[in-house]
Amino acid sequence: MKMLPEIEVLFNEFEGKEWNTDNQIKFMESLVKGDFFEGTGAKDLAFAARDRVNRSPKALGFVSLKPNISITEAGKEFLHSKKQRRSFTKTIIKNFNYHLLTILRVRMKITFLMLNHI
Repeated sequence: MKMLPEIEVLFNEFEGKEWNTDNQIKFMESLVKGDFFEGTGAKDLAFAARDRVNRSPKALGFVSLKPNISITEAGKEFLHSKKQRRSFTKTIIKNFNYHLLTILRVRMKITFLMLNHI
């Protein structure tokens, strides 16, 4: 999985630290040094770091950035699991179910409000 080494760098070098511009730049510098890195030189390293972390690891619930950088239980399972694809799929399904339930709750509220105004 492409994001695995990136999460490892975040976990090993930055856990417990603040997700500020300085650490975002250091994160990207660490990634570029790795032999796994795929990408081109970004002009704005802090933006590139935020973009990389927010797109997958944070969106999938593998990392939390507030108040400081931390790896979630799902992230630890993903990092240390021998069956990473299974762990990844499990997280995707869990997130999908959460978002689906949120959408359904909103639709039910709207329907309830519409019925009460008839």
